Amino acid sequence: MSSLSRLAVTLRTVLCVEGRRAAARSCRGAHHHAAVVAMEALEERALLTALPAASPASGATNPAVIEALAAEAYVWGLGPEFVQRFSTYNTTISAPINALAYGAVPAAWNNAATNAGDSSVLYLNGFIDFSKTPALVLTVPPSSDQYYVVNYLDDYVNTIGSIGTRTTPSDAPTSYLLVGPNSPYAKLRTATIDGYQYRVMASDTNLNWMLIRVAANTLADASAPTSVPSVYQNVVQKFALNTLAQFEQNGNQPVFPTDYATKTPTAADVLAAAPYQNTPTNAVAFMQQLGTSVKGSPIPSRFAGLSGSALKRLPTWVVPQYGAKARYLAPSYGQQGILRILAPLGLTKNGYHIPKNWGPVQLQALQAGYEQGQQQLDAFISGNGASSSTNYWTILNTIIGTYPNNQRGYQVRSAIVLNGGSANVPLDAVYPNMTSYMGTGQLDGNNTYSITFTPPASSGQTLPANGTYPPLVNNSSGNPSGFWSLTLYQPDPSEVAAPFLSQASVLNTSYSTADTAVLSVNAATNVMTVSAPAWGKITESTPILFGANATEYGLQANTVYYVASTPTATVDAATQQTT
Repeated sequence: MSSLSRLAVTLRTVLCVEGRRAAARSCRGAHHHAAVVAMEALEERALLTALPAASPASGATNPAVIEALAAEAYVWGLGPEFVQRFSTYNTTISAPINALAYGAVPAAWNNAATNAGDSSVLYLNGFIDFSKTPALVLTVPPSSDQYYVVNYLDDYVNTIGSIGTRTTPSDAPTSYLLVGPNSPYAKLRTATIDGYQYRVMASDTNLNWMLIRVAANTLADASAPTSVPSVYQNVVQKFALNTLAQFEQNGNQPVFPTDYATKTPTAADVLAAAPYQNTPTNAVAFMQQLGTSVKGSPIPSRFAGLSGSALKRLPTWVVPQYGAKARYLAPSYGQQGILRILAPLGLTKNGYHIPKNWGPVQLQALQAGYEQGQQQLDAFISGNGASSSTNYWTILNTIIGTYPNNQRGYQVRSAIVLNGGSANVPLDAVYPNMTSYMGTGQLDGNNTYSITFTPPASSGQTLPANGTYPPLVNNSSGNPSGFWSLTLYQPDPSEVAAPFLSQASVLNTSYSTADTAVLSVNAATNVMTVSAPAWGKITESTPILFGANATEYGLQANTVYYVASTPTATVDAATQQTT
């Protein structure tokens, strides 16, 4: 028997022993699990043999070994490090842990909707930590006639749940019991607590990220049900995240916020959040954040949640792991191997600690390898460019949302982090991306471009398309089952490839033709008083157009201006009109 075969047999034995040790847990599907783990172990062995030899006693004092491992640590660890860092940053300056931040305006360069936000979406953002609470209740509004996706991600940036129009269409509000990997409810599809039945959404990690996208039409009149004000009031504000005790004490009904506005961070908040705003340039700082992530949210075991369940029995709101064919496994299960590989750097399930036998040479090697990993990932991203076969669009519809637990999967996952943080699974979203014209150079605002959509030439189907717009499938009520949009971004190499909408994107007057009624102008204080617009909320840097009479107060007609400071809202006591 070859050494590789012996390895596979040993793994099968260990898996069944683990099954016997776990009370009331089945070894069901052990051969399937063993095959998965054996494959991952072989990849681990191949990776180890590719590294320079290390001294058995020290494990990693050889600078060449440290550099190679540090590069691997960056490529693998960017995902969990990002969730840990981003959650710390957001919960310091925005909504606290286990709460939602409600987006009132579409994503734009001047607001914190989300990284690489979509300009046709209102976002709700929240981070959930089951080390702080045993269970939460998420209440969502009806989804049959209003498109939304609740993308639920674990600490390793794998999508574990999708709740919304595609997976859970409903005509009434629905409540889900959110639990962590150690909850007694984690292995249930539904749970009845004190007479009330919940759908159960279990996570495989303690720390989780919930990003909710709600479609909104920025061109619709305010009175239209799809307009930004209507969607914000009638859909966004109907999401609620409560503790189980809150929900039960309110008669098994959600408790909604009394104020949906996102808090304004104080100077102290901004200072406390600053170390977590960007990926660290220092390798030790990165490893410490990664270690905090791994310690707080251990890599899932094969028993996590509904692991072992047949896919046909999986609830529609639970997302299978990448490549699932018969049985469900927690998507992040199987990364123990890479953690073992990185142990000589001082990274273990207990966090990160600089090895005691290291000196300046080893720390320099760690930093060099960290930067090498960044270069490798940059090369991977640029090497997966578009070509003439896709009309120079990069189209991600595989290995996205959930990722294989191997080198390719870690590379794609980290590339997604650099290009926006997280991604939905392909069934919920496909992200065509274009950065250059005909593959020759960066798109440039000094040029004018046109985009043409054509229906598939050989589909043979009757599509709701005329060659002008991409086709959309309608549901039984005649409403689109999804949406598409075009968003213009400003590249920014400091954090992600596409962090915000470009300021220039609003210069197209067809984007918004709203005239803002000016009530008075005070030239001495540079203050202009306007009626509160129906098309959305005015904030600092909001783009505003003024109509033909703009010259009366020293402005140019049909020209975009930007609000220079935080506006003050005033309600007239007599008319109840807001200015």
